[in-house]
Amino acid sequence: MIELARGIWYNSISQMKGAGVPPYSLQDSLCIRGGALRPAQRQKWVRHMQMSEFNQVMAVVWILGIIIFSLIEALTPQLISIWFAASCVVGVVAATLNAPLWVQLACFVGLSLVLVIATRPLARKLNRKTERTNAEALIGKTAKVLTEIDNVEAVGTVRVDGQIWSARSKEGEIIPAETEVMVRSIEGVKLIVEPKEGVTV
Repeated sequence: MIELARGIWYNSISQMKGAGVPPYSLQDSLCIRGGALRPAQRQKWVRHMQMSEFNQVMAVVWILGIIIFSLIEALTPQLISIWFAASCVVGVVAATLNAPLWVQLACFVGLSLVLVIATRPLARKLNRKTERTNAEALIGKTAKVLTEIDNVEAVGTVRVDGQIWSARSKEGEIIPAETEVMVRSIEGVKLIVEPKEGVTV
């Protein structure tokens, strides 16, 4: 009988340690299994249940973090916020395992730093590709000269699709302000333009 009771006690202690429950005496363990908690024992169990409730709240917080960071990534595709969302998943797992708050935060911060640093080159490459694609979409569009384009003086700006770009003349002629031009190509951060057909400069 003593050996049976000792086995139940060791089994209870192992399960409680795995769940983060404070250690109990043999009498505590037997009372808990029997459903009869004395006041002091009940206080211990209530403290543990409060920790569990806190981690349930933290799990909800981490889930909200996943949603928020995912929305930010969808609105501003910079391939950065998505890694914070992934780190929040680890936070959910840590909270589910009843890990202390500092462990959850350490997992979130540590994994976020690793992912951001490891994927930074890829993010830069994708961002450059996106910017280049957006700029190439301007080719063939009509722009309006804001300030006179003079290749010799290296001056001139145009507005196209609501954006202001530096511009140079394709044939080298001076193009006055208010002239409508066509975007023919892009060189670096400058648009190469020429007057629209039928427009004389």
